[in-house]
Amino acid sequence: LKAFRWNILFKNFEVLGGADRALVYLTLWIQQCIAVADQFQTLEEARKSLESLATSDRIPNPGDQGFPLAALFTASTSAEEHQGVKAYLKQLRQETVVRLLPALFPEGQRNKWWFQFSKKKFMNMVLQKP
Repeated sequence: LKAFRWNILFKNFEVLGGADRALVYLTLWIQQCIAVADQFQTLEEARKSLESLATSDRIPNPGDQGFPLAALFTASTSAEEHQGVKAYLKQLRQETVVRLLPALFPEGQRNKWWFQFSKKKFMNMVLQKP
């Protein structure tokens, strides 16, 4: 979360390894979370929507059609590996929502300093098209 606010401003990002791939994925996920949460005025409304989105199968994974980071991730070689990657990314999304919501709604109020990033695009990409 700490790196998001300066990473979102990057137009290019050099990926050197697996940790960088995870950082890029999470930056796109946080960007999407902020855009979704921006539609709601209360923490509970945002929590319900984001938790539903985090567990959704609508978000493309590596190897799926429409995955925006296909150039950075290699497609799975087996169904087992694909399911493992899918479960890992789902867990990342869920944990990020748990940690992000208190930053977006401290003391139950919208944090304007976080919501100012709702329209920004990291490397001119989005994780999931609306």
